[in-house]
Amino acid sequence: LPSEMPSALPSEMPSLIPSNKPSSTYSFSPTISAAPSSSPITSVELQRRQDITTAVTAISGSATIDDTTTPQHTALAWLLFDDDLQLNASSPNLGQRYSMSTLYFATTNNGQTTWINCGA
Repeated sequence: LPSEMPSALPSEMPSLIPSNKPSSTYSFSPTISAAPSSSPITSVELQRRQDITTAVTAISGSATIDDTTTPQHTALAWLLFDDDLQLNASSPNLGQRYSMSTLYFATTNNGQTTWINCGA
């Protein structure tokens, strides 16, 4: 017969006669994370990111794109996550936009400084 008092350790086998009332405590404590998880990504967005990465890798090479300190890597990240146009790999001006953003990041220490005016 089941006891009124729970045991300190879980049993190795399930009870043959389950109790009629639920336990008053949770089996597992909830997990606490430092920050919320990022929002889910759609398969369409994931494919867009993969296609753009493939396209710019063909322009700059994988070693340059994979190096997180290069303007090319920063330009790719900007195209994927921050560019308001949200181009896709078949956009006719993707190469131009990538090249110009690479130039920007190359001449501003990866965006750490800003362009003040032409000829400065």
